[in-house]
Parts: sequence; structure tokens; C-alpha cells
Amino acid sequence: MMIRAFLLSALFCTGALCAVAQQPTEFLTQGNDAYQKNDYKKAIELYTSAISGSPSLTQAYYNRGLAYMQTKQSANALRDFSKVIELDPTFKDAYLNRSFINIVEHRVKEAIPDLSAYLKIDGLNATAWFNRGQAYQELGKTDSAMADFTKALSIDTTLMSAYLARGVIYAREGKTDLALKDLQKATKLNPEEPLGWLNLGQAYLSSGNGDSAGAAWRRFVTMERGTDRSKQVDTMLIEMCQDSRGMVDKAFQDTSKLVTIKLPQHWFANTQDDGKVFNFFVSKEKIEKPTDMYSSGVAVHMLRDVVKNYNLKDKSAKAIVSFWTAFLDDACKEYDVYTVNKTEPIKVGAWTGSIRDITLRIKKEYYTVHKFEAVVASKDNVLWITAECPAELWPAFRDRYRKAIETMRLP
Repeated sequence: MMIRAFLLSALFCTGALCAVAQQPTEFLTQGNDAYQKNDYKKAIELYTSAISGSPSLTQAYYNRGLAYMQTKQSANALRDFSKVIELDPTFKDAYLNRSFINIVEHRVKEAIPDLSAYLKIDGLNATAWFNRGQAYQELGKTDSAMADFTKALSIDTTLMSAYLARGVIYAREGKTDLALKDLQKATKLNPEEPLGWLNLGQAYLSSGNGDSAGAAWRRFVTMERGTDRSKQVDTMLIEMCQDSRGMVDKAFQDTSKLVTIKLPQHWFANTQDDGKVFNFFVSKEKIEKPTDMYSSGVAVHMLRDVVKNYNLKDKSAKAIVSFWTAFLDDACKEYDVYTVNKTEPIKVGAWTGSIRDITLRIKKEYYTVHKFEAVVASKDNVLWITAECPAELWPAFRDRYRKAIETMRLP
């Protein structure tokens, strides 16, 4: 949802009425006085009397149109603004207010000609350019919308709503750097506008900066606490472990205290060790048995005596890591998606090997997973660590997972 900063202009000038009969002029002046006192019903009556005495009194039609707008009589207001334009096609504010009514009543397409007519008369009104950009955007004419938002900002560099609207479009087009620049400007100009923080958080997440996304969204939730939108964002923060509890890590240990890893403090730990294979899980969802699943978490597996059990001739850590990595890859051949994005060497204590950034999806109906998979070896043992989460949460967990793996304490 976007902000609209439509201009509702008021014009009560009577100085150019010397050629009009005295009686209609008096009614017009009295109508203006009633309008300024918020007595719109009385103002409408007086403007009508002025029009009865002088049917071509443009200002009376215009001011009565404004009074009709204030009393939510939009059909009458439209008729009056249309009459103003008929009498004086250069009366720019009548175009502007007629466009406003059409946009409010969801006739966006009908508003554009009026905004274009206004801008032909007064091309220096930044808000009018923004209004037309909004109308184009709602019609799906993104290029025209962007041109108008940019024009508005060339006239008024402080128009927060134009930065916000343009930033949202940049974000949707995948132009993350430009989106961040505009949305950061929007929140700086008006830090009290919740939509700025909401969209800035999404742009940060798209850029891979989960911590900054969390900070922006926490600001949004504080400002809109209790609304449906804030509840949705709050849920996302919990998923990202960016809520008040999840931002704090603690050291988790398996039952034998072989492994220590720091992860969100409210996660759950479970150890399974049959003497041959050691498994240690720290996850958002509780793991109680080997068949249990989790969406976000870290699993540490250690296979003892791997050289002996698999009759490996080369006992070096490098050979063991290569053997086990190939074994894992072979086990993933049935995956619908399995992409190794990057491979790097890694050393964790006395264990050496490699860490891979992997995207996978088991079947088409499953969500996509992003994970780090580290395979390291020491002596005759191989240990592999998987730190994973749904792909859309990867920006929030990537750096946290990497740090957790690199600072683990291993046997």
C-alpha cells in the first residue's frame, strides 16, 4: 500500500469580480465566510444563490465544489468542477480536484487526463506529478509512473512519498541498490511514516542484509503494533530469529560436551550417538527422534573410523573430505534442485576441509532450502555440518550460520 499526498486546493479569491453584479458577489463573500467557519451546508446555500444571480460566476461553482467535497457529495462536486472547466479551461485547480475525486472513488484512468491538463498549465507542482505517477502505477504503467516520480523529485527533493513510491518499484524490479537509496531517503525525510520502514526492511532482506532488515522491521512493528500488517511482520521477525529473544545467542553443547556451537538462545538441542555415528542438532523446532524435521537449524554429524569402515587407501584429511563430499553429492541426485553456489576451504580447530553454499529443493512441491555444508576431517574421523533454512530467510541466517560454524569447538 502506498501513500497518496494529493493536493486539495482551495481558492476563495473575489478580487476579480468587479464586473459581476453586486448581489451575487455578496453571496459569494458570505459563502466564503461560512466555508471558513466549517459551515459547509450554509456555504453551499450561499454559493447557490450567487450562481442563481450570475450563472457564469466561475468562482462560485469552484467554491461550491469544494464545499460539496467537504460534505462528501462527490457527484455534485464533480458537476461543479466540470462546470468551472467548461467556463474557464485554464482554471487549473478544478482539474486537480476533479482528479482527486476520481482517484478516491477508484476511477484512476479518468483522473490522468485531468492531471495532465493541470500539469500543462502548471508543470512545477511536484505533488501533481506524484499524483499522476500514482495513477499510472495503479494502472500498471510502471515506466510512466517512474518518469513522473522522478520529475516530482527534480522539483521537490524533499517529497518523501515520491522516494517511497519509486523505491518500491525499484525493489520490485530487482534494482536493490537504487531501492535502498530511495527508501533510506524516505525514512530520513519522515521517520514517522511506517510504510517507509516496512519497505526498507524488505529491500534490505533482498540485498542479503538480514540484520538491517530486522532493525527496519522492528521499527515498523513498534509504530504499527497490533495491526494485521505488524503481526505479519512480527511473525517474519520470529522466523528470522530477529525478535527480542532470537537476537541473542547462547552456547549449545551435546550431552558428551564434544561440540559447542552458538545459536539463537530459544532453539532446541538434541544428541544422538550410537558409538559409530554422532549426531547433534540445534534447531528452531524441537528434535526428539531421527525422523523429526526442522525448517531452520544446524546438524553436526561425525562418522568415526571412516578410513577403516570404507577401506580408504589415502588416509589424509583432504582425501577423506573429497570422499565424503562425493558421497553426499551422490545421495542428492534425486533432488529436484541441487546447486553448489560456492566452495571454500575451512578450518575449525584441528579439523580441515571445505564449506559449500548450496541451494536445494527435494521435490517441486517442497520449498527451496539454502544451506552451508561443511565437510572437515581429523585423523580417521569425518565430520559434516549443515546449517540450513528456507531460501527466503537465508539473508537473515547466512552470516550468523557462517560465524557459528567457524567458531565451533570440536573434539
